[in-house]
Amino acid sequence: MTVSALKYEEIMRGYNDRRLLNTRLMNERRQEVYSSIPEYREIEDAISELSVKRARFLIFGSSSDSEASVSEQISQLRTKKAQLLEAAGFSSDYMEMVYDCADCQDTGFIGNDRCHCLKRRIIDALYEQSHIKSVLEKENFTFFTYKYYNETEKMQMEKIVAAAHAFVDNFDTTFSNLLFFGNVGCGKTFLTNCIAKELLDSGHSVIYLTAHQIFEMLAKITFDKESDESDISFSYDDIYECDLLVIDDLGSELTNSFVISRFFTILNERLQREHSTIISTNLEPQKLVDTYTERSVSRILGSYNLYPFTGRDIRQLKRTI
Repeated sequence: MTVSALKYEEIMRGYNDRRLLNTRLMNERRQEVYSSIPEYREIEDAISELSVKRARFLIFGSSSDSEASVSEQISQLRTKKAQLLEAAGFSSDYMEMVYDCADCQDTGFIGNDRCHCLKRRIIDALYEQSHIKSVLEKENFTFFTYKYYNETEKMQMEKIVAAAHAFVDNFDTTFSNLLFFGNVGCGKTFLTNCIAKELLDSGHSVIYLTAHQIFEMLAKITFDKESDESDISFSYDDIYECDLLVIDDLGSELTNSFVISRFFTILNERLQREHSTIISTNLEPQKLVDTYTERSVSRILGSYNLYPFTGRDIRQLKRTI
């Protein structure tokens, strides 16, 4: 999984904060029980002494009867502790350490492996940095439908949807890129969102931006050194290194020499690093040459799988139905 270093540090600080909070709670409970049941502390001290004695037996050797006797005494004292707690109105496990996640004991790891709770927090962080968390609640494969396409359009879309599923299924083993192009409102962005959700749910980093957003952000990073850092969500490294970069609505932004140059750099860097990219645009590939130069478009034509979208504007159809 790839999440920004700052976000990962924030997640791990959260684990540390939870451990400190639960340790403080445990200390408060201990003092509460010691005040209510003076004998409880004496039993704990006795168990500690017996545990040291048993450890010595294990290290230096002893008769099995001696070791068994000490173990039995410890067991009896632990039973008495539980009885004292219940008699005073506490639950028998009141003095056990409390964890938000008992599996990893709030460390985020089970051995050297990430705990399920850490994996979930990383996925949540990936959603937050993707820019499309709320959108994906409704725009995903579960809600995809062919009802707005005629038979010819449906046949074409079935091929594209199959390619989208293959892109997701083979994401970790096959480097590929997609260019969705064609008419306004015929499903390019929706299908791209379907892909993004699948990859986010499997723990991949996805950055999803419109062409206008990405080039405006890169211009701020490059030229506006005094801009508020909270206005800048990503760095160049984030754009180059995320598992999947989605550039939506290419061609809608104001194009100039900076945009053309950065667009080529993004394409080139991600191809060299073998990080996948999806581009959606209303422009035909030949029209892209007129805007972004042949050098950039040759990268796309040579390294992307191209899928034409045809049909009516689904957004308008939904408003009339």
